[in-house]
Amino acid sequence: MRNKGNEYDHLIERVYEHFDRLVEMLMYRGLSMDDALDVTQEVLIKACRKIRQLRDPDKLEAWLNKIANRDATRALKKLTAERERTVSYIIDEKTGEEVDIYETLPHKDNVEDVVCNDESEKELRKLIRSVGKDKGDIFIKHNLEGYGLNEIAAARNENQNTIRSTHVRTRKKLQAVVGEAMREEEL
Repeated sequence: MRNKGNEYDHLIERVYEHFDRLVEMLMYRGLSMDDALDVTQEVLIKACRKIRQLRDPDKLEAWLNKIANRDATRALKKLTAERERTVSYIIDEKTGEEVDIYETLPHKDNVEDVVCNDESEKELRKLIRSVGKDKGDIFIKHNLEGYGLNEIAAARNENQNTIRSTHVRTRKKLQAVVGEAMREEEL
């Protein structure tokens, strides 16, 4: 029994030797340094708790990679969902409050009212495409037409992460354009 305990202690030590490599791998997967550190910590805790389930100690690294990849995928999905919930908000520089970009359109209460009116929809699409036709098209397909970023990526035969980063950059540009228009309107 004592021999098994020493074996598990040795495996736990080996688990912690993989810390830096796991952080690096998770950052490569698209997590920020802070998120990668958090996920790595969770991976190591899970691994230590379930170390007795490891059947072949020679496959420790592959086992850790499997846990890390699964947790990274969950973390990325969660972060993406959080980002997408805030897609239409900008920070008003004067008040510091969040403002829905659709509220800046004249006489419209919500995005559905804008899309229902052909004239306003054309104006909105023109504004969105002003940041670049391809970028605007991705933003329109996702935000106005309801397609998922993975569906857009498949239709365009592009990497999903490329589409996601293009969408995020476009959103930031639109926030800047709308914020600038709001400042000009106040003058």
